[in-house]
Amino acid sequence: MEWFWPEGFYTIVMVGSFVLGAFALKLPIAIALSGAAVVGALAGGEWFPLRHFVEGMFGYLDTILIIASAMIFMKSVQKTGLLESLAAWVIRRFRRKPLLLSVGLIFIIMAPGMITGSST
Repeated sequence: MEWFWPEGFYTIVMVGSFVLGAFALKLPIAIALSGAAVVGALAGGEWFPLRHFVEGMFGYLDTILIIASAMIFMKSVQKTGLLESLAAWVIRRFRRKPLLLSVGLIFIIMAPGMITGSST
């Protein structure tokens, strides 16, 4: 049992708190993961790991900004009606050519990632 203690115990505590938060309490995944990190730090004898939370958030700041800009772009395209009209045009134009229809719809779906450089 020497190989298990203490890392295995911390892992079980963190996974258990994540499962409790995400599935039993129906918290968003990000909140459940943050809670599991705090519980793991407390189980390891540390207090609230503020420094790690701040450093972790700034480590992914560029990725978060890219995804946020893609979301804002697609919402603006949707609100102006361009998304619906573009999808309707692609469907009308290529309805008898399934391969071209698929390529056109895939282009619409992947447009925000292509513009912003995001792969999500």
